[in-house]
Amino acid sequence: MENVTVEMKSAEGKIISRTLDITVLQYRSDVISITATDPEMQRTKLLEWIEERGNEQHETELSLVSWYVH
Repeated sequence: MENVTVEMKSAEGKIISRTLDITVLQYRSDVISITATDPEMQRTKLLEWIEERGNEQHETELSLVSWYVH
């Protein structure tokens, strides 16, 4: 696992696909880094990314449609 492909829907209804580095699914501390393998944990991390970075990068309000870890 090195990447995660995310499909999102913009406020205008457009489907946006992005391939992100797997680190977006990681929980990190000074001591350890763990990649989320549970689908609900992955979903939570992706929603955080959308809120913190995705909306601004695409200048719209995005909603998560699907994702694929590869």
